[in-house]
Amino acid sequence: MKKIIIAAFSLIIIVALWFLVSPLFITTEVKESLPDNFTVPTQEAFNEMNPVEKRNVEERVAIAQNESPKEVTEDAVMLVSETTLIAEGEFRGADSFHKGSGSVKLLQNGNQSIVRLEDFSVTNGPDLYIVLATNSNPDSSETLGEHVLLEKLKGNTGDQNYSIPDSVDLSQYGSVVIYCKAFGVVFAVASL
Repeated sequence: MKKIIIAAFSLIIIVALWFLVSPLFITTEVKESLPDNFTVPTQEAFNEMNPVEKRNVEERVAIAQNESPKEVTEDAVMLVSETTLIAEGEFRGADSFHKGSGSVKLLQNGNQSIVRLEDFSVTNGPDLYIVLATNSNPDSSETLGEHVLLEKLKGNTGDQNYSIPDSVDLSQYGSVVIYCKAFGVVFAVASL
């Protein structure tokens, strides 16, 4: 019986150590492009597209404007994108162990908003989330201020998109934070 208890306890310790230590040597890369409704080609790029690509863009424009694709002009292609850059910043590590780099953009198109991470990299860890915080320079869970926990981080490197709920007033937030929810630790901060 004593051996079973020791074996069970050992297994629990091994699982806990794996949860805590494995993110330090496992990298998950994400390569997401911007959602279609956040990208519209420039007029020059549109002119250089093949007929099939042009037709796809024209159909998107027609849907956005509730028109027939045959009624869409090349100039109308430029009108479909209502994408606005609300804020942007550069990631930095929270301390000498928790490192972060890359850029972040808050983008809005109509009533849809996203957080866009580009050339992003952060020290991996357990239970990492992307957070909007009112404090522009938080260094701990106590200094986040009012915050919105958006989503679990998809990967610790690469280009990524995260939806922002419609109810969030983006003007109230001063930073995007990579945050370990399980331990309340800030990994990286990008002041906006």
